[in-house]
Amino acid sequence: PPSLLLPFLMVSFVIGIRTITPPSHPPSLLHSLLPSFPPGVAATLAVWVVWDCVVQVAKFGKPTIVAKMAFPVFRAVGGLLLLHWCWAILEHFCNHLRINFVYLLDLSPKNVSSPRKIFDEAVNESIVYLTCMLLYYKVLVGGFPDWIPAGWYPLFLVAYTLYCLVFPWKQRKGIWWTIGRVVSSPLMSVTLLDTVVADMLTSLVKVLLDLAWSAFYIFSGDFSRDIEGAVDAQP
Repeated sequence: PPSLLLPFLMVSFVIGIRTITPPSHPPSLLHSLLPSFPPGVAATLAVWVVWDCVVQVAKFGKPTIVAKMAFPVFRAVGGLLLLHWCWAILEHFCNHLRINFVYLLDLSPKNVSSPRKIFDEAVNESIVYLTCMLLYYKVLVGGFPDWIPAGWYPLFLVAYTLYCLVFPWKQRKGIWWTIGRVVSSPLMSVTLLDTVVADMLTSLVKVLLDLAWSAFYIFSGDFSRDIEGAVDAQP
């Protein structure tokens, strides 16, 4: 119900806040529980989205979120988000099995985040992603007041995703430089890291197609159909 949405939105906006306890004092109960809030919120939102946007409506023969115009946008961002989760899991197991992937891939140790930090980033991104998806669908079907038109939620999600892909630039510039080397690989020598990234890109064909569709969805002005309440066209 809409009355339960406000607490989740409030938590989503404060997920980056952490209680700082001086080293001379033992951590408080709140400080100990704060790190567990974002994963719990993300898991609850995931169940909520699946139930309200797919299971519940499909049971009554109504169109699910898959049939909505902006669904390829969510599918594209979801693919990138899944890649972020997979990298966190891969790095965790490499560290657990003592595989020196930093040396193997010739990475700069100072620019490699810890698995815990990557998991935290992925959780926070999942909360924003699921919140935008839930609000988009609920506003379209009239399950939530249209204080903000539905078409703005995919736009916000794309803007947030672009921000996460660029910042912090000190850590992100390496991957962009590597992608540039992959694209220009016929003109220069490649490394093992370039080969790994190229292999990943060939596995992201569907995601890349959805990203291209999302770009045209935004720049063509089709997102305004959801803002104006027009009837969906099947993507």
